[in-house]
Amino acid sequence: DWVVKLEFVGANPDVAPPFFLNEIGKWYFENVSTRDADGAKIREIRGLMCTDCHNALTQVLYDSDDLSDTTAQKGKTLRNKPIGDVIKVAAGGDARRFADFAADPKINTSGNPINVFWADHAASPMVKADKDAQGRLQLLPWNAKSGDSVPYSAAAGGSDWWLSATVPHCANCHLAPFVESEGGSYFPLDQPNKYSLYRYSKAHAHLACQSCHQSIHGLYPTRYDGDENTVDVTSHQQALKFSPDGDYAGPVSCAACHTVNANGVPVQLKGTDYYGDYWAAVVLMHSMRGEDFELRPADLVKKHPYSKAESVVAKGWE
Repeated sequence: DWVVKLEFVGANPDVAPPFFLNEIGKWYFENVSTRDADGAKIREIRGLMCTDCHNALTQVLYDSDDLSDTTAQKGKTLRNKPIGDVIKVAAGGDARRFADFAADPKINTSGNPINVFWADHAASPMVKADKDAQGRLQLLPWNAKSGDSVPYSAAAGGSDWWLSATVPHCANCHLAPFVESEGGSYFPLDQPNKYSLYRYSKAHAHLACQSCHQSIHGLYPTRYDGDENTVDVTSHQQALKFSPDGDYAGPVSCAACHTVNANGVPVQLKGTDYYGDYWAAVVLMHSMRGEDFELRPADLVKKHPYSKAESVVAKGWE
């Protein structure tokens, strides 16, 4: 029973939209999070199993990425495409195989997809090897136009299992800008033009994503079933410490660090369209990367216009 609860530690029936899900996230919400163990539709959010994140689909999404702007998802990616396009690449267009082998593998599924994935896993490219004009070895980025791919398995006994290639990302299921930072700073753990790992990602004011959302395996908001029955009491209690009213269990809101108006929006945004729209302000906060937090409000909203944030909020409510 403890193991079952651990697998659903991220589930919280009290959470409400917007969830800011992309089409993959919506697939999981419809086909996993709101289905019981027999596949019947239920109203309470049940959550995800470990293998809904650590699976073949995660690697397909990683291998498909070659992004020039990870926050806006500019460049090549499957993450902002219709679910039919994802199924086509991940399972040859076979919706059943996509569910059973790529996205939601189970141990009792015919063909043992979990074992097949782990046993037959082909490591993603780490670098490309080429020779210069003098015949000397050159190690080039994974997406270089020339050279032969060198997989992680050629350099690491653990292949790429616990690196960005095969570890899930927020970007798997969530709309941009609710995504990780670009990789490359922690090579070979992550790669340029691809998403870094959540635990290495930073956004608003150079704060780590974990500062507001906690560990990846204990994300806010955490389900609370009382001190005796809650698996992850620590995450719940930490969220409450940052809650101005002592009642909100996360994720940490703007009011934890800022003086806010009646809508929960930081007063620094007064005079902008964001001032009356809390969820658009949340989008803005996740859009802010690098030195954005040093910009004056007028320059900030010019770089990140309200109309774009408003459109993300609209999609997030779908």
